[in-house]
Amino acid sequence: MQSTAAARGPCARRAGGPLALDVDRQERRITTSGAGPGAAPVDIAIDRDRAVALTWPDGHLTRLPLPLLRERCPCAACARRRRTGGVVRSGVADDLRIAGAELVGAWGLGLAWSDGHATGVYGWDMLRSWCGCATCSSRP
Repeated sequence: MQSTAAARGPCARRAGGPLALDVDRQERRITTSGAGPGAAPVDIAIDRDRAVALTWPDGHLTRLPLPLLRERCPCAACARRRRTGGVVRSGVADDLRIAGAELVGAWGLGLAWSDGHATGVYGWDMLRSWCGCATCSSRP
């Protein structure tokens, strides 16, 4: 999958690595190309203080608030904490911010958090399944 930066903000491609988003601005937007099941979103808008919004190839918009994303971090350490009844993130939601973001291969989004955590990779299918809109919530 090839990814390009939309006009809203500067992005840089690391040599041999994924697209890295410059987080000096409040909001970032990237555009990807993808289709079919498990496809990447065609647009990702990151408001580093509030939410990540993903637009899918079928036009559907998924908006995920930062506390939900941080609490559901898919990394092994956070998954282990959830399984054992531990807290994934404590603190005030107002302090939570996205410090960095990058595409990870063709299958997900890596987020770095203001609390120093940066090991979770959020897969496209996972992010789509977390959509809480009326349409998605009514699906079996």
